[in-house]
Amino acid sequence: MQTAIRPGKYLAKAFETIPLATDPLFTETLLAVCKKRDIHMVLPLVTRELIPLAMHKKEFETAGIKISVSPLASLEIANNKSRLYEFLQ
Repeated sequence: MQTAIRPGKYLAKAFETIPLATDPLFTETLLAVCKKRDIHMVLPLVTRELIPLAMHKKEFETAGIKISVSPLASLEIANNKSRLYEFLQ
């Protein structure tokens, strides 16, 4: 599992290491951590996490976990300059 350096872990009471958003196990691992830690809300801060989370939003909601993320179709437009320009025209 590839991970990034997370200096914020030293500021928290609890910390979990999860795969990067590009890893196929990202959402599965995050969902497992949320269930384990009784987390009810995810506020993604990393742009690369948005699309994978939007794709799996229903799985989180089924588990009683809300994710603050835009709909997948909107993210696919907003995160692609060419598609965004086409959409705005």
